[in-house]
Amino acid sequence: MNVSNEKGANMRSIAPAFCLAWLLLAAPARADAPPAEPIQVRLTRSTDGFMQHIGISNREVDFSAEPTYAGREVLRRAFNCGPNFDLLGFAVDVAGGKLYVDLNRNGDLTDDPAGVFTADPNVSPPNFDFVLPIERQGRRIDFHLTLQIYNAGAMSLRLNSGWQGSVAAGGQTFSVRVKDDLTATEGFVQLWIGIGEPSFDSVFLIMGQMIRRLVLQDQLYEVDMKHAAADQPELLFTLEPIEEPMGRLLLEGKNFSRLTLEQGSDTLAVFNQPSGEIELPEGAWRLTEAVIGGSRPSISFKLKTPHQDVHVTRGEPARLQLGPPFINSVAVSRRGPFLNFDYKLVDAGGHAWRPIHFDSNKKPKLEVWQGEKLLAQADFEYG
Repeated sequence: MNVSNEKGANMRSIAPAFCLAWLLLAAPARADAPPAEPIQVRLTRSTDGFMQHIGISNREVDFSAEPTYAGREVLRRAFNCGPNFDLLGFAVDVAGGKLYVDLNRNGDLTDDPAGVFTADPNVSPPNFDFVLPIERQGRRIDFHLTLQIYNAGAMSLRLNSGWQGSVAAGGQTFSVRVKDDLTATEGFVQLWIGIGEPSFDSVFLIMGQMIRRLVLQDQLYEVDMKHAAADQPELLFTLEPIEEPMGRLLLEGKNFSRLTLEQGSDTLAVFNQPSGEIELPEGAWRLTEAVIGGSRPSISFKLKTPHQDVHVTRGEPARLQLGPPFINSVAVSRRGPFLNFDYKLVDAGGHAWRPIHFDSNKKPKLEVWQGEKLLAQADFEYG
């Protein structure tokens, strides 16, 4: 049995701008809440859960001097390692299990002892887990990478490091993670915020230009992120409160666990478990994400095409028509001996939703009847 699924949109990296990703599960602040205070946290280096693929040139690289290799198969390539397309050359001695990186970029692979790395002897073809020291704005950053060699000279390069910490806001603690970027001037590019340990269920990614303003708990903040002092390998993540006229947005739907909206290219608003009414700075906003489901639901649903525009003012509240009641439908098609079941969930406004995570112990069931006789039954997986 085949069940259709829709994958997420393609993502592309934007450097040196920051790409922000936020997951903020907290209730809106009350109108009589005290003035918000600035928030600043220090993020430290981490290699836990980070992964970004790095492109490798297809052309053979020429070096002025090379070491003596153990075998005849030598792979000479380069990858982008700077904001101005600064290529960094390297050579792989496949038989000898050695990686030589031209750290000083002078074309000589024999004068960079810190750029020589040995592969895991238990893996063939060789894999290299190595640390690449790079200067960024007068400071050294150690980037953690993995070079995977495949048959016939194919290879892949992954960047596995970043920064992490936590921030307290609205009575809750949020994890903060920042992805390394070899091509960014600052050495980092993407920001994630989530509850507890980030995962594919608890973290989502917002792609765009540098987010300079963030609405959090009905409070507008200015966002800043920069390196700490040169002798401190930390990032400073700062939220500075901004006072600005706010308008109201009425939610004509229930059971929302998260709403995300953007204003222009530099302002982001995230509401988790919102109900009834939310507050936003005045102006045009675009809905970029909507999720329905409880904090620990048996299943949650995400709006398939969320890009809806709303205009918020201090006068009459704007309205967002979205969510329950839902209409279920299943379209069945046959391909040879297989039946394809295309499950659709549509709200009263005609918007389609899709399941994103659910309780694996509560699988949907299919039963086939002929009159009062049960012919077949089975469980199947969402997606």
